[in-house]
Amino acid sequence: MNGYSIESHLKAAGLSFDALDIVEKTFKVNGVQKLRGKVVGRLGSELRREYANQNGEKDINAVSTGCYCIGIGGEYQIRYSDGFASRVVYIGSGNVYGRLKSHLKDKLFDFAHAMRGIPLTFHIADLRESKLDHKNLEQMLLDKFKSNSGGSLPLLNKNNAVNKAMDSPSESKLKAGWDKPLHKDKGKQVAKWLIEPRNFDEWKGILD
Repeated sequence: MNGYSIESHLKAAGLSFDALDIVEKTFKVNGVQKLRGKVVGRLGSELRREYANQNGEKDINAVSTGCYCIGIGGEYQIRYSDGFASRVVYIGSGNVYGRLKSHLKDKLFDFAHAMRGIPLTFHIADLRESKLDHKNLEQMLLDKFKSNSGGSLPLLNKNNAVNKAMDSPSESKLKAGWDKPLHKDKGKQVAKWLIEPRNFDEWKGILD
């Protein structure tokens, strides 16, 4: 699910990130949170419509047990260590829609503010009818990311999904595409720009 821009929803509300900065400096925090809430509500409605369109009218709000990856879209990837690059910035799990809205209302909004015009992407796995535990899949994705990146976690992750080793199925027993968000871009999807923060630690763990 690609192309979700907080900036575009700000414009639809007659605002911009710059205008929001001025409001934040001028008015009480409560007023700014209401504006954020309005924008996130717009984006949340778009996310629900798009998920329903792509998944046989299923409601993302009903995905009480799932796993998700947040990435950046457009022509951009994050440059990690040793020449590794990826669109993925966070891997999480739980009640998907509730978690995403919580992220968007808080630190993911700040991240989008820093990224400005670069849209967010969301990959969602509904595990309600799966025997695979959502924390298990989250950890498998984190392990695969670390293996690809030479040990780095996604930009906004600081911790593993679990604090101790857990039994995980072999990759051969999982459905094809379980790690699709981690695949390299091909063809026209290949990113043209690599970007990186000046300080990775500034963003580590903001969604954990």
